[in-house]
Amino acid sequence: MLTQYFKMPSTTVKTRQAVQACINQIDLYKQYVLKIQTSPDCYINNIRQLLSKLDTLWMVSGDESKQGQTNKLKTAWPLWFQNKVGSYEKPLFYFLHSNTISTLLSLEVETNRKGIFFNSADKSNIELPKGVQAWFPLILSTMKNWLPFDPANAQETAAIMQQALKTIYLDGEQKMVYIATHEQVSEFSPMTNSDIVDAYKGMYQISTPEKRHKNLVVRLCGAGKSLERVKKAAHLLKHHWDIECEVWSCPSYTRLAYDAEQLTYNRQQNVQNPLVKSHIERCFGKEDWPVIAVTDYNYLIASQIKPFVTAKFTAIGSDPQIHGEASYPQPEWIALCALKRLVEQHKLSTDILENAIHLLGIENN
Repeated sequence: MLTQYFKMPSTTVKTRQAVQACINQIDLYKQYVLKIQTSPDCYINNIRQLLSKLDTLWMVSGDESKQGQTNKLKTAWPLWFQNKVGSYEKPLFYFLHSNTISTLLSLEVETNRKGIFFNSADKSNIELPKGVQAWFPLILSTMKNWLPFDPANAQETAAIMQQALKTIYLDGEQKMVYIATHEQVSEFSPMTNSDIVDAYKGMYQISTPEKRHKNLVVRLCGAGKSLERVKKAAHLLKHHWDIECEVWSCPSYTRLAYDAEQLTYNRQQNVQNPLVKSHIERCFGKEDWPVIAVTDYNYLIASQIKPFVTAKFTAIGSDPQIHGEASYPQPEWIALCALKRLVEQHKLSTDILENAIHLLGIENN
């Protein structure tokens, strides 16, 4: 095998310095992003141009649509031949445009199973949910070398990039961080330092319910572009039924489920303090508020967290093609699912559902 004769350059003090230089640049540009409220895809294109001027990182342009940009590498294979005097490991940013999982599988050996990968597939194929084949996210969620993220906006994208750089290259976590980009522009507020850390753990809170409405509260979770529709659903519930919503952005349902599963396994093996909680357990606490988890991928991606949610749970995802286009969860349907869960808890009367179907313009099929 090739790896018997060649290997990637080693991690040194210069590696840490290179990582910090990248983090600093991302942090500086993040302040500009807050002002212009751009999309994740636009942010990635801009930060890509900015970082390409640095010699403290490896940048691979595997997406044909960006071949005109200033990038030294079209593949990561040459890095295996650079292990010479004075060479050192640098952060690897790999840009691709692919709707098939086979592309990711081929990257594992090529990149030594380490780096940050950006896929711009979610802008070219309206027939496929998020531009990728239906089984793409399902298989990706089972690939333990990978850590997939679906950020809602440019600020989340920057936060995930920074945390990925820290955990992979400073903390020594051997991971391939996958970030799906998209062109939707949405409004967002500044993230706190704890929000940045929590986003990389899989979820962070966007809004909290008013205490006086504690009896009628639902938790709405959204990933990627679906977060904007989740926010609209929260507005519908508040406007029409005075129902408060706790809204969460969930860039990685897979990360949440994997970490909770690992913690559960450790508890069973008596190697984990039973008082230690997973991130999703800490976020949701003991309230019995219904949880509606939304994704623009198949609903099974959101349903990964179901075993770790004690309250009523509903996962909503994209539907098969309708009139030749992918059909994504709409605010009205999300709101109706939330109402249904409250009815099941006997917190609302059943008449509410029938009225809601007409009010929201949803056909009762």
